[in-house]
Amino acid sequence: MVAAFAFVGLAGAGGVSAVLLAALYRWLSAPAPVERTASPISVLRQDRFAALLALPPHLLVGGIAGMYLDVDLSQIQMEQAVNVVAVVIGIAVGAAAWIGYTLTSTAWGWFCLIHVRLALTGALPWRLMRFLANAHRRRVLRQTGPVYEFRHSRLQDFLRTHND
Repeated sequence: MVAAFAFVGLAGAGGVSAVLLAALYRWLSAPAPVERTASPISVLRQDRFAALLALPPHLLVGGIAGMYLDVDLSQIQMEQAVNVVAVVIGIAVGAAAWIGYTLTSTAWGWFCLIHVRLALTGALPWRLMRFLANAHRRRVLRQTGPVYEFRHSRLQDFLRTHND
């Protein structure tokens, strides 16, 4: 009976958080009005904001899961401490799930992963967006909507052929 109650509680919390996340994603992924031109930085900030808004539901579901699931903590004698540790473990699992979601399902997560990897190897500057904005001001790049493009195709061909 307790297992059924725990399953129903977890399924309900997961369903509610899934509906909230779907509504949030739909609201944040709506196209911008034509009158308002999106910059690359604003698109990246909006995606980061959407990813950060997904954190509380992940922590909530993880905490509820930790509260309901039987965690084998036989070393702790006090019942109160077992509940606290179970919730902390659940929140840690929720945070890990959020990190996995962010790094694999959002543009901001992929941008962070690839940017750090390429910056560590010296292939990109650490302050990439500032570098790209500077190149745009100097007219090396042009902005087409939320994307930077090379202004001159010969420069793009040169960089493509001289890639080590």
